[in-house]
Amino acid sequence: LLLFDAYTKLVHQRQNGDQINRPMPDSVLYSAFEWDLYFNYFLALIELLVCVVVIMTAFIIVSKIRPSSDKLRLYEIVRGILLSNFGKILVIPAVLWGYNEMYVWLSAIFVCASNVQAFRVLCPSWPAIFCAVVVISSHVVASTTGRILYNVHSAIK
Repeated sequence: LLLFDAYTKLVHQRQNGDQINRPMPDSVLYSAFEWDLYFNYFLALIELLVCVVVIMTAFIIVSKIRPSSDKLRLYEIVRGILLSNFGKILVIPAVLWGYNEMYVWLSAIFVCASNVQAFRVLCPSWPAIFCAVVVISSHVVASTTGRILYNVHSAIK
């Protein structure tokens, strides 16, 4: 999933012309020095970790405030959130068949809806609107974190 996300970010950057000081394709070490893909992999990892941490923090806080009959282990929530992220695979055909921003947004909405559904299944006594707010806010925080790191990286380049 991280490689799919990193490749999608790389294609998006190249479509927008964010290429600065790239090595020439005829260079022997061209593929070994594709630093943009490595950095986008790092961004995808950070975004996923931030998303999971925000959801876990909300779960822990609400569990302390409002004890319920849901005796759930934290690894079950992490596993559910990670499995519901498999919708990111849907963006790869869109990138391969012609990059379109609408497909990327539809894929992100699908992943967000899958995360909400996974959270609702794992915590059935919680209101659906609360699950949606937690998941959407975690995705907003994760993408904001990724954008900030990308802007810092671009400023350093």
